[in-house]
Parts: sequence; structure tokens; C-alpha cells
Amino acid sequence: MTELDVRPIPQLYGSSYCESEGPMPQSPNQIFGSCLTASLEMMVDWLKRENRVAAYSSFRNAADLDGVLTRQGHPNGDQTVHLMWNQATLHNTIYGSAQRLLHLLGSERSDGGFGLMTRTVSRTPPPSLAPGETVEVVSSGKEYEYWIRKFIMEEERPVIALIENIALDHENHRRWEGDHRPPLPDLPLSHIYERPTPNGHAVVLAGLHENHLGIINQMGMGGKDLLVLDPSPSIELENNPSRLYDPPQTLIDPMVHTHRVDLDKFVPGLQQTRGLITFDL
Repeated sequence: MTELDVRPIPQLYGSSYCESEGPMPQSPNQIFGSCLTASLEMMVDWLKRENRVAAYSSFRNAADLDGVLTRQGHPNGDQTVHLMWNQATLHNTIYGSAQRLLHLLGSERSDGGFGLMTRTVSRTPPPSLAPGETVEVVSSGKEYEYWIRKFIMEEERPVIALIENIALDHENHRRWEGDHRPPLPDLPLSHIYERPTPNGHAVVLAGLHENHLGIINQMGMGGKDLLVLDPSPSIELENNPSRLYDPPQTLIDPMVHTHRVDLDKFVPGLQQTRGLITFDL
């Protein structure tokens, strides 16, 4: 079993789904969801796992990214307003596009990027490669499983997964005690159900537990459990600006964004192009 030290982070804007996810009705001004940006924040948080400190920038103490991406920025030239890279500013740049995300990650720092090498896994190769991108092409769900296992268990790194037309929901809303969640096998199983995602959805895969007892014993004893950190449900700041200061506990509770799902049932929901995205420093 491998579980990586990644914190679940909810998305601030929009929704990947057709209906509003919060208690407020959907606004006609609904904007493109920031699930992909929140997933990037979770990946960066994993880089900060040895020394997490409060900071305005998502990249503070994020390994080699610290120092370059944590300076105060003035993109509009106004020296009296300080901006930093965080989910809000990243979302304004990425805006839900995997191509834009990879271009930002892979471009050289002299060209305004982060200078990272990225790896993606696709059934259908992307029409064009982003700077620094290596594409692995698979032909089956089993090959997708191979790369999930390789990234999480062998390389011990989280991975962004792009999914479509599915959503995750807790079958059992039992809460865990204290600040630390129980091990992956002890989490309540979440349900995967069909739900339209007009523009897809992004989550982070952060753990994998394989129980092979089912092969030689009675049915139901085996299984492959995947730890999925889901940015949904959204804070939906565009409809509720005051949540910037006081978000509802029901939307920021880590349990709400933490799921244990069946790997075999999850893989069919991966997008055909860039279903998996990770990066190297």
C-alpha cells in the first residue's frame, strides 16, 4: 500500500457539472471551473510536505520552485498592489485547459514558465505537444492502471487525473476522529456514478492499496483501492464572494474531498487524451 502526503484542496470557482454544487442556486454568471488549478495546487502541496508554512503563494517551500515563483508580482505595473501565484491567479492563466497547464509548467522560466518536465498518459495522443511534455500512449484500461501503479507505488508521486461524465460521492458519510484520516483501506467506499461534465473534471490520485487475497480466496476479499482527492464540491466564490473570508465547513472539510474508490471502476472514466498528468522537477 502507498499513500502520499497530499492535502485535499477544494476548487474556488465554478463547477465541472451541470448543476450548482453548493447550497446556492446556479448563477447565470457561472464560470469555467477551477478543478484543474486546485489539482495543481495539491501537487505543489505535496512538494511542500516537509515544510508547510502559511504563505500568500502556493509555491512557498515547494522544493526547487520556491524562490522563483514566490516573489511579489506586479503584472499590471501597479507597484502598490502585490500579487502572488495562488489558485486564483493560476486559474486566470490555465482556465481549465490541460494544454495551457502543460505549457505553463513546461515553458522555460525565461519564457514565463516553470521549467518542468511533464509526463502525460493518453489513449488518443494530443494534437500537439507542450514544451517539455513526454506522452505515453496506451491502448487499454489495463495500461492506464499500469501507469497509475507506476506513478504512485514505484515513483511515489501523485498524479492529476482528467475524468469525464462521472462524479464521486460518499456512500457512507461516517466521519473520522481527529485531524488525521484513517488508512486508505479503512475509509468508507465512495460511489462512482454517471454525471455530465461538459468540459471534463480534474482530480488528484494520491494512494493505492491492492489486496490480492481475492485471487485465491472467496470473492470480495480482493480489490484495488484508489485514494482520490476531489476539488469538488466547489467553494463557488463567483456566486458567494464572502466565502473568501468564511467558507462553509461543509465545503472545506477534508473528508468531503477524500474518496476511496475501486480502481477498476474509476479507470473507464479517464479522458482519452491526457487522462493522467504528472511532472518532474
